Amino acid sequence: MKKLTRTQKIINFVYNNGPSTWTDIQKFITGCDDAKKIYSSTMRGWGCSGIWKCVRRPARGRHYYIKRTKHEGLYYVIDNRTGNMKIKNDKI
Repeated sequence: MKKLTRTQKIINFVYNNGPSTWTDIQKFITGCDDAKKIYSSTMRGWGCSGIWKCVRRPARGRHYYIKRTKHEGLYYVIDNRTGNMKIKNDKI
């Protein structure tokens, strides 16, 4: 079985947990449960810059990416082939 990349894990997290905030995504990336601890420490930018650029753009061989909506500020998974949102749990 092929191991998932960090980019694929983040996309799966956003898909499985519905629309996510930036704080939810950072909690998943860092593995920390407390948002105050993340924002007051050096974990805030830990390993996120390169992965975040990759997650937010469609890539060759990967059909999904994350996009932020303007009016809600939440992140959704977008299908690159159709341009439609992919939502597993409709929390809206």
